[in-house]
Amino acid sequence: GSRDTGGNVLARVLEPLASKTGGQSAEVKAAVLDDPEVLGSSLDIVGAYLKNYEIDRAAAVLETVLPSCRRRGGLWLFKALNHLACVRMKQARPQEALETLQELEANAAAHLTSVEDNDEAWEFWETMYRNFGWVLNSLGKDEEAVGYIQRAIDVKERVGRPPTWFDLWDLGRIKATTALKRQSPASIKESQATITKALWLHKDVEPRDLVMRAKIWHSVGECSFALGHMAEEASVGREALINSPNGPCKSEEAKGHYRKALKCFKESHKLFKTTEGVHNPLTGTESQGVAWALLKLGEEEEAKDFLLDAVEALSRQQN
Repeated sequence: GSRDTGGNVLARVLEPLASKTGGQSAEVKAAVLDDPEVLGSSLDIVGAYLKNYEIDRAAAVLETVLPSCRRRGGLWLFKALNHLACVRMKQARPQEALETLQELEANAAAHLTSVEDNDEAWEFWETMYRNFGWVLNSLGKDEEAVGYIQRAIDVKERVGRPPTWFDLWDLGRIKATTALKRQSPASIKESQATITKALWLHKDVEPRDLVMRAKIWHSVGECSFALGHMAEEASVGREALINSPNGPCKSEEAKGHYRKALKCFKESHKLFKTTEGVHNPLTGTESQGVAWALLKLGEEEEAKDFLLDAVEALSRQQN
């Protein structure tokens, strides 16, 4: 049925096989999963489930085959641990994802000992370091996260590959998060410049990828909104801002940042609406961003339309 997990799919295949062969289910299961073709196909299924956001099914299959991958070791274990880290991240279990990545890094370091081996496996290291960065960022360890994202970029540059738009976007947005926690406007502006560079590079390299362009526009807007919030707080004080978080802003400096944020959020919203539809979750989330910026600029009437779109998108998602 549609509610079956991936683990149940494997069980339905293995149980009849055990009865026909007269063997114990666990023994047959171990023997079948030790077949390289079966094991490889199972890991491919995990990847397919992940791409289709069927996280519970991916986890069920992976947890079934992981003992076999551990017995085989090497590339089998590398691939399984990499999938497991992705599953745990998507399950919002970052501490377990971090522990999985640490195990993966230790196994890889033991097997890839020469400079030549590491350079040949640069894509593996880049992916792993990037995953480290995302997990550490979700755990609030932003400085460590930035370090790992930079290591991902360094690995590529060592083999003569320049940073991509994705590298710049990833690095810029995590640096912006760190700068916001430090309340550093100068660092936020620096991060925003990196993200803006990623935006124009992406437009040149991926002119048809409007969804990703919308996401990068949103990141640029978030930096401007953060700068507006900090400038407003400096003008009226934290307590006043807490008491009226969505009230119209009076600081001219803050308004300038909010106008820039509004421009970015509207551009992002337009792209999401064109590609995904008005009530898609991505479009709905961007409607909220537009509404917040409009409220800070005293444009309550216009904000209402976007707030209604956001609420309807959310209600459809829940249903």
